[in-house]
Amino acid sequence: MSRALASEQLQQTAAHTPRQPIVLRLRCTAVLLACGITAFAHPADAAESACSAEAGPAGRPSVGLVLSGGGARGYAHLGVLKVLDENRIPVDCIAATSMGSVVGGLYASGMTAQDMQNRLTGIDLADIAFDVTDRADLPQSRREDERLYVNSLSLGYGTNGFRLPVGLVQGNRLQALLQDWTSAVPGNVSFDRLPIPYRAIATDLRTGQKVVLDHGSLPQAIRASMALPGLFAPADIDGRTLVDGGIVSNLPIETARDMGANVVIAVDIGSPLRPLDALASPADVMQQMIGILIHQNVARQREQLQAGDVLIEPALGSLSFTDFANASQAIAAGAAATRAAMPQLQHLALSPADYAAWRARHGAPAMRPVRITQIEIASQGAVPEARIRAALHVKPGDVYDPVALNKDLLALTTAGDFDSVSQQLVDNGDEHKLIVAAQQKLWGPNFLLFGLGLSSSSTDEGGFRLHLGYRRPWVTSSGLEGRVDGTLGSDLINLHAELRQPLSSSFGYYVAPYLEFQRRLWSISVRPCAGQALTFFAAAKKVSKESGFTPLILKRVPWLGEDSGASGIRVLAHSTLVTRPSFFRRRCARRSPLLNTSRHFGPVPATRRRLFTSLRSGVFSLPFRLSLTPSVRMPGFAPLPCRARCLV
Repeated sequence: MSRALASEQLQQTAAHTPRQPIVLRLRCTAVLLACGITAFAHPADAAESACSAEAGPAGRPSVGLVLSGGGARGYAHLGVLKVLDENRIPVDCIAATSMGSVVGGLYASGMTAQDMQNRLTGIDLADIAFDVTDRADLPQSRREDERLYVNSLSLGYGTNGFRLPVGLVQGNRLQALLQDWTSAVPGNVSFDRLPIPYRAIATDLRTGQKVVLDHGSLPQAIRASMALPGLFAPADIDGRTLVDGGIVSNLPIETARDMGANVVIAVDIGSPLRPLDALASPADVMQQMIGILIHQNVARQREQLQAGDVLIEPALGSLSFTDFANASQAIAAGAAATRAAMPQLQHLALSPADYAAWRARHGAPAMRPVRITQIEIASQGAVPEARIRAALHVKPGDVYDPVALNKDLLALTTAGDFDSVSQQLVDNGDEHKLIVAAQQKLWGPNFLLFGLGLSSSSTDEGGFRLHLGYRRPWVTSSGLEGRVDGTLGSDLINLHAELRQPLSSSFGYYVAPYLEFQRRLWSISVRPCAGQALTFFAAAKKVSKESGFTPLILKRVPWLGEDSGASGIRVLAHSTLVTRPSFFRRRCARRSPLLNTSRHFGPVPATRRRLFTSLRSGVFSLPFRLSLTPSVRMPGFAPLPCRARCLV
């Protein structure tokens, strides 16, 4: 009999059995209240059946694997699983927290330890976990913001005043990756139906209680279990706001016991507390306080260990929870610690034939083709539903392709309108409904951006630029956006106000009239010499299909002053987007009497010999720009020459 059918029959049997003795009911109630899982409660018999020994000799004890959290230190879990596989030790259920929930959830879905290692070590998990996006994948508007606000902070303003985002990282790329890797698992399923029964531990942010996730979307459960407060945004599941479970139960031995495990293999990868002299900042103190809370709940969970249970503690040393680059070191430490514990584990090993049967039964299910019959969009706020539907390439009647769908969802979050966009496929007989849930930014609708730029060179003085930006997206339902950027620096004063109106629902075309005032000081030469031709290079940005252009114009000199301390020509001019060198040279020759490629400047009075050291101009313009596509990569900068003569 399969595990799923057995579980269903046990639940039905439990529903029709006589009432249990009062002592047993009180004990079960106490356990459920301690776990804070009234919504996820199961009858006691069904909970015990979640961890049953189905393969091997009769009477074999069921084995529960407990994986703790610890960030990059969690790679040690891969080493543990590999050694368990090598020694034919079965795992009948898994309870895990944080990074342990990632490894445990993938293993529970049917992925082997070796396959998991190949996948996890073949990617930059740090970039994925922290939502680092390739610049080529950003729309042009986001590239503009990244250029000005490289180390930016986003501050929202609305009816409730100023607000910050609840997490620095949304975790969209990680969730998309997990959905790709677990695509064979149904979107809304009891975790008892997985190849290996599984529980993920999270914390209810409102009550502080432990939440045991035992059904729903597997990627969302994993994402909730590892949502470190302050760093990762909380996850909303079944009306509750959930964060990392390590705060309340970083080593969930009690949960594995509640699932029915007879023997528990607990893997603790927690970081040691830091010495006082290493706490050099408020952030260090806060991290230490979180570490103290984790150590306290781990100590309580260790008290649940019984005779026959095995505790594995990999020697990870000073490996930090963000040290993803040293994954191989953590994997080796986990493998070494498990081999050292093999004398205690050997009695759990199966024969080669029994283990092969166990592995075949608990392998990853085959991905069956599913045709979508309905698409439901769940979103609230200013962004219309049509915006989301236009970004999806899937339509009712298409075959469900989770990889292609996740690319569409990532494009929505990358555009900046949403904190997160998730998908779930719900099966109801012959009906297969795709639910796309879009979470809009809750700390708006007005956003302030901040940036600071510093520069220094061996041939010139250093410089700075302070950037302040304002964004008001979705002023109208058609997508009108207000944008204001201001820059104050040693070489630039700039104020740019723009209205950006999309011309289509897919946002491939838009117009952007803008008003701009700019004063720029440009160092063009460093050592002009009498009677010699002076060559300077203007940094000219090539035109992309989205940007439009305003050519560089060196305005007429409104006045000329004498600056005996300067050593070169400095030009204050409009910021530029130059398309053709010939056009640039023609402007040089026509607009400025000081910069000419064809004629020699005549003699000047001795008191004006240093006229070339100071050339200033202010520019005020009201141009109009038509943008063509937001997905073309900016080619970068190209130097375009223009020559002048020095008469010193």
